[in-house]
Amino acid sequence: MKGAKAPQVMPGAQIGGKVEFTKIAPPVKEKPLWEKVWVKVLALVKLLVLALLMAFFAARLLRGGSETMTTRPGLSLGLGLGVAVLAPLVLVILCAIIIGQAATLVLGTFYLSLLALGGLLFKPVAGLVAGNFIFRYLQKEKQTALLWTVLLGSTVIWLVCLVPYLGAVINVLGLLFTVGTLTVLLSRNFLTWPWGGGKNEKTVSGTTESGINAAN
Repeated sequence: MKGAKAPQVMPGAQIGGKVEFTKIAPPVKEKPLWEKVWVKVLALVKLLVLALLMAFFAARLLRGGSETMTTRPGLSLGLGLGVAVLAPLVLVILCAIIIGQAATLVLGTFYLSLLALGGLLFKPVAGLVAGNFIFRYLQKEKQTALLWTVLLGSTVIWLVCLVPYLGAVINVLGLLFTVGTLTVLLSRNFLTWPWGGGKNEKTVSGTTESGINAAN
């Protein structure tokens, strides 16, 4: 006998022979199509809001991440792999040999925060790379505002990630690339990352000049 619940025997009932019961999981109710679509649309809306906020308030981070991914992809991927794979092993060794548990806890928190930040910023940063490529292909030399570039690119990345299997691969690679890119930006300009920027930087326009560049 199989079922989700064991059979109940009434008091005084007599059962002839041996009864074997195998418990099986109850059937999982599939979510309706509208609910699945709504979850996906809500995820896209959240992504576009994040990209919009970054275009206005963290343009330097977006541009720096996009530039690093484009010009130094090998370094970004290598650092991402190193941080994601080797960092936990290094933390365990340091905890056991050198720095103790308290410092390891701090470094471990930083490590997990970097992974979480990489997962959060992957689509906007990679979206700016994709958006730049698309607008450069469509408009040649004409420059497009950062806002529209990152919104279009983020949407394209989101759509590609919906493809089964391919989306999983892109998410993993995107996380590694973004973590490596953030590591490069941290090491390059730790004191001003990620919000530092010149006062005259045009965050929503396509202009790349900033007060810092002008000062240099």
